[in-house]
Amino acid sequence: MLLEDDAVDAVAEFITEHGWTIESIAHATEHGDDIVATKGNEVLRVEAKGSGSSRGHSARFGKTFTSGQVHTHVAVAVLRAMTWVSQSQSTRAAMALPDDQAHRSRIERVDASLRRLHIGVFWVTEGRAVSVDAPWRLD
Repeated sequence: MLLEDDAVDAVAEFITEHGWTIESIAHATEHGDDIVATKGNEVLRVEAKGSGSSRGHSARFGKTFTSGQVHTHVAVAVLRAMTWVSQSQSTRAAMALPDDQAHRSRIERVDASLRRLHIGVFWVTEGRAVSVDAPWRLD
């Protein structure tokens, strides 16, 4: 299972390897944008989601999120990315999501809209391998 913090750390490492500088990271228990990175005058903001609960006190600790929870998490991530795009034309917005069927099926439904809005998706495997699907180049 991919936890949110694993997704944040994997994407931060991935974008650093592509020449971006990490300005801030907020893990699951912290407030703020999950990843803020810069490259020259460009800013990249990333909202990350995991595939299960990392909260030890949660009744669903260690369990994969339900279909309804995945739906809600993806909707929240899309709204966050849309907000960033609306606030600044120079901001690249993206989501970091588990590379699984549940998350991919949700994104497939809105992929054309995400591309029109210039919102990207970082797909993260349980092994922390990262691929990017975006209407912009990371390099």
